[in-house]
Formats: sequence, structure tokens, C-alpha cells
Amino acid sequence: MIKLNKTKIGLLAAITVLLAVCIVQSISANRTNVKLLLTDEDISFVSIKFGEQNFTMTKNEGAWYLADGRKIQDSRANAIVNSISEIKVLGTVASSAGQALEKYGLDSPVMVEAFSGNRQLRSLTLGKVTATGSQCYASIDGKQSVLLVQGALRTTLEATPDEIAVKEEKQEEAAETSQDDGSQQQNDSLI
Repeated sequence: MIKLNKTKIGLLAAITVLLAVCIVQSISANRTNVKLLLTDEDISFVSIKFGEQNFTMTKNEGAWYLADGRKIQDSRANAIVNSISEIKVLGTVASSAGQALEKYGLDSPVMVEAFSGNRQLRSLTLGKVTATGSQCYASIDGKQSVLLVQGALRTTLEATPDEIAVKEEKQEEAAETSQDDGSQQQNDSLI
């Protein structure tokens, strides 16, 4: 039989304990409490309110428009709609905002409502962005609980109409380009 001294037995026991701890941690790390909230229909109308801003976005023939008729940049419209229709909830930070509205930034929120036709799909009240900038506090669909949600939702949704609208120079350039192409084709056919 092999004789092991007490030091070697102690080291083997310590290695066994550390290995068991590593296995338990890797198993628990694979379990996630992230909850994904998805809308069950396509969004066709969005209302956004914060501070003095209050505007709406409407989808018409595949493009998004502000109430004043200006087209919204495709990338900005997609970012807004995607951030509303797919929300990753990391956890509940308070069962009720109650007296802690200021603590979570819900005393000066970004309020968002999303619809499909006349049916409300989502209601968001967004509070402060966390120190990391990649999460914010929110109340969703009229519930009183304060949630920590992943992503820069507040930053994405706190854009002003002027920031998300297609710039007039771009609209004019696009119109001029299509006119130039038409006149070039006419000139080519004359030759």
C-alpha cells in the first residue's frame, strides 16, 4: 500500500474541495434569471414623452414618420422599435417604486407607449441609466415593480424628433439624385 504523508493528503483534500466549488459555480453561472419580454405583434404606432418633449411615430408602407410628416431615419426607427419590442429584464430591484421614485429616476421618466393598430402592446416608464450605462430602471406595462433592464433603453428612446428625423439635406439630395438619373437617361436615349 502506498503511504501518503499528512501534507499530501491535506493538499489532495484541498484540491478536491476547490474542484467541487468550481463545478458548483459553473453550474450556477449557466442558470440565468434574465427574462425576455417580447411583443406578440408588430408595432405600428409609438408615443414618447419626456421633459417638454411629446411626439409620436407612425409606420406607413414600411417607413416610419413623425406626426409632422417628416420621415424618420431607418436606423433610428429600427433601434426604437426593437428596444420596445424586445426587453431583457435582469431582475426586480423594488416591488414598488413608492417613496423611491427619485432613487430610480422615475420622478422624471421617459414614458413610452407602443401600439399595433388600436391595441396597446407595451407601456414603459423608464428611469435612470445605471452607472455602467448599459442598463436602466423601468416599470413595464403599468406594474408597480421597478425592474433593472438591459440595454440603453432610455438613451435610445430619449431622442428628440429633430435627432431622429431624416435631415432635409439628405432628403433633397435623394430627390436631386433621382432627378439627375432621369435626365441622364433621357440624354443617353438622345445619343
